[in-house]
Amino acid sequence: MRFFPFVLILVAAVLLWDAVDETLSGEAVAASPSRAGTVHKVYRSDDPEGFQNLMTYQWGAVLLIGGAGIGVLCLFRRMDRNDPFSPTFRGNTALDDLGHSLDQRASSADDREI
Repeated sequence: MRFFPFVLILVAAVLLWDAVDETLSGEAVAASPSRAGTVHKVYRSDDPEGFQNLMTYQWGAVLLIGGAGIGVLCLFRRMDRNDPFSPTFRGNTALDDLGHSLDQRASSADDREI
C-alpha cells in the first residue's frame, strides 16, 4: 500500500500536464464519466463558457486527486512516526515524562524512609 499515494500524485501530475496543455492550446477534450463513453471536445474560440466549464472540471480533478495523494502520504508518514516497530519511530515524550515523574516519586519516598 506504500505505493498508493505516489500513484495518486503521479496521476495528478499527468492530469496537470494535460490541463496545462489544453489551456494553452485552447482545445479541451474530456471523456464523460458514464458508460456511454462520449467524448466532449470544446474549443475556446467557439464556446468560451463551455471551455471554461470543462477546464474548471479538469483543474478540480487535478486538485482533488493531488490533494488526496498528498493527504494519504502525510497520513502514512504520521503513522510511521507513531509506530514503535517502524525504523522512523520518534518516540513519545509522554512516556518519558511519566517515567521521570515516577522515578522522582520513588526517590522522594526512599528519602522519607531514611
